[in-house]
Amino acid sequence: KCEDIIIYNKNAKNGIITFNRKGVFAQDEATLLNSKGIAIRSGQHCAKILNDYLGTPATCRMSTYLYTSKEDIDTFVDAVINGGDILDAYFN
Repeated sequence: KCEDIIIYNKNAKNGIITFNRKGVFAQDEATLLNSKGIAIRSGQHCAKILNDYLGTPATCRMSTYLYTSKEDIDTFVDAVINGGDILDAYFN
């Protein structure tokens, strides 16, 4: 399922990962992750020109900081890779 994930800033040196799941609207992906207890941002992030450049209407953004644990990151990665059907967030 990793081939379904587009990471836009693979070489970033900060704690922000900007990504999308192929064929899934960014806000729907954020809703699915939220249903699993993972809070991310989705939308244009006050950077519409960036989304125009990337050729996408919106992106998902996961941010880490000093308080983010390895377990938090592992949970995020597992949810992105094995998250399930996007409709699960709405009907389960």
